[in-house]
Amino acid sequence: MGGARPVLTAEPGRWAEQLREAVFAQHAVFSRHADVARVSLANIPTGPNALRLAEGMMAIMVEGGVPPRAAAIAIDRIGQLVAADAHEGSLYRGMQRASGMESEEFVAEHFRQIEEYMRSLPADRFPYLARYAAEMVEPSGDERFAFGLDLMIAGLAAQVPSAE
Repeated sequence: MGGARPVLTAEPGRWAEQLREAVFAQHAVFSRHADVARVSLANIPTGPNALRLAEGMMAIMVEGGVPPRAAAIAIDRIGQLVAADAHEGSLYRGMQRASGMESEEFVAEHFRQIEEYMRSLPADRFPYLARYAAEMVEPSGDERFAFGLDLMIAGLAAQVPSAE
């Protein structure tokens, strides 16, 4: 590993934004290389690139005031979010290819069927799922990923001691 420089440099005043940017960049790589995402689900990434990314993320969070234990756990949980989302995307792409449909057509049809099914659920047993079926299927995969990541970052921000 020698003198490899960290891939990220902490800017404490913008740690949450930096973390978000780093995670989106990691997600883009995993989305292009779904085999890496799948493998990372069953292993603790300890290769040089993974370690440099983890070191940078840890620095960003700790220098931003996130307690070290929370930052350490966050690296693992965020990694799971990234890998699972990228792997799920690869599964959808496989189903789309097998269907013979174009991507947009496949996604629209797939989620139309899910929404239709949810709307058909017995309202006496599933009042919220039936009523909010559209809300369940409307957000894109990118919106869903961003929402999950933002929830995690907000949770971390809640652990940063306030400067009183």
